[in-house]
Amino acid sequence: MKVLKPIIFLLIIVLSFTNCKSKVTPKDPNVETYFSIKQFLDDQWENRKGIPYTLLKISTFNGKMDSSIVGLDSILWQGIRTKFDPADISSTEFLGQYDFNSFEEKEMDLTTLHYQAKNKDLFMQVMNIDIDDFTNRIRSVYIETSKENAIYKKTEKLLFVPDNLIQIQEFEKSMVSPAKNMKISYRFDY
Repeated sequence: MKVLKPIIFLLIIVLSFTNCKSKVTPKDPNVETYFSIKQFLDDQWENRKGIPYTLLKISTFNGKMDSSIVGLDSILWQGIRTKFDPADISSTEFLGQYDFNSFEEKEMDLTTLHYQAKNKDLFMQVMNIDIDDFTNRIRSVYIETSKENAIYKKTEKLLFVPDNLIQIQEFEKSMVSPAKNMKISYRFDY
């Protein structure tokens, strides 16, 4: 009996702590959301990290061009992500805020998923995702974003073609500064 009391006491303590844990509600698998650019880029990085990629970087700023050879490392990848991630519309808060269409292009063996913002105040305005009909792999992701107020407008055009090209174009116009036009392309196979 003396041995049983401490065991029961310990069991009560352990059970009381396990009941204090906060309950985590799993994500409802029946709730559909829009395409996640963040998840897509996570997958792309997972397939590339640790593999030495060399990219040709071509930068154009207001008509002046420069080029360099750069390595695809985690620092460069995070810099690229800062442009693409804000365009993610996979949260349920975006449901119903975009028109969605799907197009089949039989000659090219691909399907295009097209998202168009219903409101011009949304950051992500257009997204096209081209999917190969045979492999079901994404061939490209094209995004247009826009941020605008009374004195400032910034638009971006982003293109990601796996193992081929990453392109970022920015157009900025302000009443208090000259217009800026920037384009950065990262080309694989160098």
